[in-house]
Amino acid sequence: MKDTRLKRKHDNITIYYHESVSGLIPLTIKSLDMASQRVDSSLLGSFKKKPTDLIFMDLEEMDEFSTINDLSGIYSDFDKLIGIHVYEEDVESILAEKETPLFFFQKTILHEYAHVATHRKIEEFSVDYSDFPKWFVEGIAEYVVYHNTTVEYNSFNFDWLSFEELSGYKEWQDARLRDNANPYLQSHFTVKYLLDVYGDQVVVNLMENTKVNDDFYEALKQISGKDIDQLEAEIVSYYE
Repeated sequence: MKDTRLKRKHDNITIYYHESVSGLIPLTIKSLDMASQRVDSSLLGSFKKKPTDLIFMDLEEMDEFSTINDLSGIYSDFDKLIGIHVYEEDVESILAEKETPLFFFQKTILHEYAHVATHRKIEEFSVDYSDFPKWFVEGIAEYVVYHNTTVEYNSFNFDWLSFEELSGYKEWQDARLRDNANPYLQSHFTVKYLLDVYGDQVVVNLMENTKVNDDFYEALKQISGKDIDQLEAEIVSYYE
């Protein structure tokens, strides 16, 4: 794929793209800078960056990196690769900065960059990425997307699932397909609650304490002072 595309380097990210989306490259760079600023400001702090590729892909190429259909973005830490898909018919609307297509284009870049940063930060604590529940890492990514944006909980109507139902990869994929569930939005609200109640350093503290305790949920219990069932109930109550 890289051999068949144009190339543009920005910071530690090398962007690979076809001529048909070349107009999106300045906006891609702007979105990467926005993501970096949001991650570095208070959420994760600084981290050691590694060379990473961002490749504009078609849907068939995306399928080679993920078993999930209809994705607009993926991140493979093994390959140090962000994959982005944009429908050709949306390029003009994005460039015209029409609100909805522009939002979803930038959302994809912000979300996937947050995964890059989360991997690097976890790596610095010498903890295995798989030690962290899926809702936590996806919640970080969604929090980066909606940073400084008001997202009203009462504007949505979804079933609140337990931590257990959103912790593992299989459980997460099952939750994505459940009627009336919205695991991404729920994860955003959960991470936002933790930051609102326990402070800006809570995400980094949870990573560090997971290393010390060798268990994420034990770290969460120590920081919150509550058992998991109690904490789940308090999060729901916080928004309702």
